[in-house]
Amino acid sequence: MNKGRTLIEQLCHALGKNNDASYAVVAVATAKGIFRPMFTMMDKEEDYETKKYTAMREGLTEAIAIPCYLSVAWFAKNIAAPMICKSQTSEATKKAAKTLSFLFVCAAALVIIPAACSAIINPIMDFRQKALEQKKSKQNHLDIKEPQIDVPQITEKQQVQTTLPQMTYPKTFANFSPVNYNVGLKIGGGN
Repeated sequence: MNKGRTLIEQLCHALGKNNDASYAVVAVATAKGIFRPMFTMMDKEEDYETKKYTAMREGLTEAIAIPCYLSVAWFAKNIAAPMICKSQTSEATKKAAKTLSFLFVCAAALVIIPAACSAIINPIMDFRQKALEQKKSKQNHLDIKEPQIDVPQITEKQQVQTTLPQMTYPKTFANFSPVNYNVGLKIGGGN
C-alpha cells in the first residue's frame, strides 16, 4: 500500500489520517526552541551577557513547553475522553478525544506553560545570576593592581608646541599637486 510513495507523501498521509493539535504546537515549539536562541545570539547590537541570558531563557521555555503539550494531549485522549464518553461508541470517543486534545493544548498554552516556566525557569536564572556574581567577585579579588605612577602636571608655559609650522611651496606646475611628475619609466631605454 505504501509502495510507490515518497517519504514526504507517506508522512503527509500519516499526518492527514491522524491530525492532532499537539503535532502542530510541538512542531512550532521545536522550531522556536532552535531558531529563537540562535537569532538572539546573532544580534550584533546587544550585550553578550544579555544575549546569553535571553537565549537560555527562550530555549528553556520551549524545552518546558514541548513535554507540557504532549502530556496534556495524551491526558485528553487517554483519560479525559474515555471518562466523558463512557457509554458512547468508539467513533464518538475519537471525536471527543480530538476536541479535548485541542482544548487541553490551548489551556496548556494559556495557563500550564506560563505557570511551569515561572516555577522552573526563575530559580534556574537566579542560580545562574548568583554564579556569575560569584565568578566576578572572585576575579576582582584575584586582580593584581598595578602600582600608581604619579605623572607631573605640565603647566601651559611648559607645554611643547605640538603643531608643525606651515610649509609654503612656490606655485610652479611641477609642485602644484602632491604628485611627483618626474617619476616613472624613461623613454628611450637608457638609465
